[in-house]
Amino acid sequence: MRKALFYIYIIFIIIITVTPLQKAGVSGINNVYISEFRLDYILHIIAFLPWVLLCEMSWDINKKYKKALILLSGIAFASMSEWAHYFIPYRGYNINDLIYNIAGVLAGSVAWLFYNNGKIVFFKKTRQ
Repeated sequence: MRKALFYIYIIFIIIITVTPLQKAGVSGINNVYISEFRLDYILHIIAFLPWVLLCEMSWDINKKYKKALILLSGIAFASMSEWAHYFIPYRGYNINDLIYNIAGVLAGSVAWLFYNNGKIVFFKKTRQ
Protein backbone atom coordinates (compact mmCIF):
# COMPACT_ATOMS: atom_id res chain seq x y z
CA MET A 1 0.00 0.00 0.00
CA ARG A 2 2.82 2.42 0.86
CA LYS A 3 4.61 1.83 -2.43
CA ALA A 4 1.32 2.24 -4.29
CA LEU A 5 0.81 5.61 -2.62
CA PHE A 6 4.33 6.65 -3.67
CA TYR A 7 3.67 5.62 -7.29
CA ILE A 8 0.33 7.46 -7.31
CA TYR A 9 2.16 10.57 -6.08
CA ILE A 10 4.76 10.25 -8.87
CA ILE A 11 2.03 9.84 -11.49
CA PHE A 12 0.20 12.88 -10.08
CA ILE A 13 3.33 15.04 -10.36
CA ILE A 14 3.93 13.84 -13.93
CA ILE A 15 0.32 14.60 -14.88
CA ILE A 16 0.41 18.14 -13.50
CA THR A 17 3.79 18.64 -15.21
CA VAL A 18 2.44 17.88 -18.70
CA THR A 19 -1.12 19.18 -18.35
CA PRO A 20 -1.87 22.72 -19.52
CA LEU A 21 -3.19 24.45 -16.40
CA GLN A 22 -4.43 27.67 -17.96
CA LYS A 23 -6.04 28.69 -21.22
CA ALA A 24 -4.38 31.07 -23.66
CA GLY A 25 -5.23 34.65 -22.80
CA VAL A 26 -6.50 33.80 -19.31
CA SER A 27 -4.29 34.91 -16.42
CA GLY A 28 -4.80 31.85 -14.18
CA ILE A 29 -2.97 31.20 -10.90
CA ASN A 30 0.14 33.15 -11.93
CA ASN A 31 -1.59 36.41 -11.00
CA VAL A 32 -3.13 35.28 -7.70
CA TYR A 33 -1.18 36.43 -4.65
CA ILE A 34 -1.40 35.30 -1.02
CA SER A 35 0.39 37.70 1.30
CA GLU A 36 2.68 38.87 -1.52
CA PHE A 37 3.54 35.31 -2.65
CA ARG A 38 2.27 34.01 -5.96
CA LEU A 39 -0.19 31.17 -5.48
CA ASP A 40 1.60 28.97 -8.01
CA TYR A 41 4.84 29.19 -6.00
CA ILE A 42 3.01 28.08 -2.87
CA LEU A 43 1.49 25.20 -4.83
CA HIS A 44 4.96 24.16 -6.03
CA ILE A 45 6.13 23.91 -2.41
CA ILE A 46 3.03 21.97 -1.37
CA ALA A 47 3.39 19.57 -4.32
CA PHE A 48 6.89 18.50 -3.26
CA LEU A 49 6.43 18.50 0.52
CA PRO A 50 5.34 14.82 0.68
CA TRP A 51 8.40 13.53 -1.22
CA VAL A 52 10.49 12.72 1.85
CA LEU A 53 7.63 11.16 3.82
CA LEU A 54 6.53 8.95 0.94
CA CYS A 55 10.11 7.87 0.20
CA GLU A 56 10.78 7.08 3.86
CA MET A 57 7.66 4.92 3.97
CA SER A 58 8.17 3.07 0.71
CA TRP A 59 11.90 2.68 0.05
CA ASP A 60 13.72 -0.35 1.41
CA ILE A 61 17.34 0.68 1.03
CA ASN A 62 20.48 0.85 3.14
CA LYS A 63 19.75 3.09 6.14
CA LYS A 64 23.26 4.52 6.04
CA TYR A 65 22.62 6.34 2.77
CA LYS A 66 18.83 6.50 2.81
CA LYS A 67 18.40 10.12 3.93
CA ALA A 68 20.97 11.42 1.45
CA LEU A 69 19.47 9.38 -1.41
CA ILE A 70 15.97 10.59 -0.60
CA LEU A 71 17.06 14.22 -0.51
CA LEU A 72 19.13 14.01 -3.69
CA SER A 73 16.47 12.07 -5.58
CA GLY A 74 13.85 14.60 -4.46
CA ILE A 75 15.93 17.49 -5.72
CA ALA A 76 16.56 15.62 -8.99
CA PHE A 77 12.86 14.78 -9.45
CA ALA A 78 11.80 18.35 -8.62
CA SER A 79 14.35 19.67 -11.11
CA MET A 80 13.36 17.26 -13.86
CA SER A 81 9.66 18.02 -13.46
CA GLU A 82 10.34 21.71 -14.08
CA TRP A 83 13.00 21.09 -16.72
CA ALA A 84 10.44 19.07 -18.70
CA HIS A 85 8.46 22.29 -19.19
CA TYR A 86 11.23 23.52 -21.46
CA PHE A 87 10.36 20.79 -23.99
CA ILE A 88 6.56 21.03 -23.74
CA PRO A 89 5.27 23.68 -26.16
CA TYR A 90 2.32 24.85 -24.05
CA ARG A 91 4.28 24.98 -20.76
CA GLY A 92 6.97 27.43 -19.76
CA TYR A 93 10.21 26.82 -17.87
CA ASN A 94 10.60 29.18 -14.93
CA ILE A 95 13.65 29.22 -12.66
CA ASN A 96 11.47 30.44 -9.78
CA ASP A 97 9.25 27.37 -10.13
CA LEU A 98 12.38 25.22 -9.95
CA ILE A 99 13.52 27.00 -6.79
CA TYR A 100 10.12 26.50 -5.14
CA ASN A 101 10.00 22.83 -6.18
CA ILE A 102 13.34 22.28 -4.45
CA ALA A 103 12.15 24.38 -1.49
CA GLY A 104 9.24 21.96 -1.11
CA VAL A 105 11.60 18.98 -0.96
CA LEU A 106 13.84 20.77 1.55
CA ALA A 107 10.85 21.83 3.68
CA GLY A 108 9.65 18.22 3.71
CA SER A 109 13.14 17.14 4.78
CA VAL A 110 13.20 19.61 7.64
CA ALA A 111 9.73 18.51 8.75
CA TRP A 112 10.87 14.88 8.66
CA LEU A 113 13.90 15.70 10.83
CA PHE A 114 11.55 16.81 13.60
CA TYR A 115 9.15 13.89 13.18
CA ASN A 116 10.27 10.26 13.14
CA ASN A 117 8.17 7.12 13.73
CA GLY A 118 5.36 9.02 15.43
CA LYS A 119 7.70 10.79 17.84
CA ILE A 120 8.98 14.31 17.62
CA VAL A 121 12.76 13.95 17.36
CA PHE A 122 13.51 17.46 18.58
CA PHE A 123 12.08 16.66 22.01
CA LYS A 124 13.33 13.08 22.15
CA LYS A 125 15.17 12.20 25.35
CA THR A 126 18.79 11.20 24.93
CA ARG A 127 20.69 8.73 27.06
CA GLN A 128 23.50 10.07 29.20
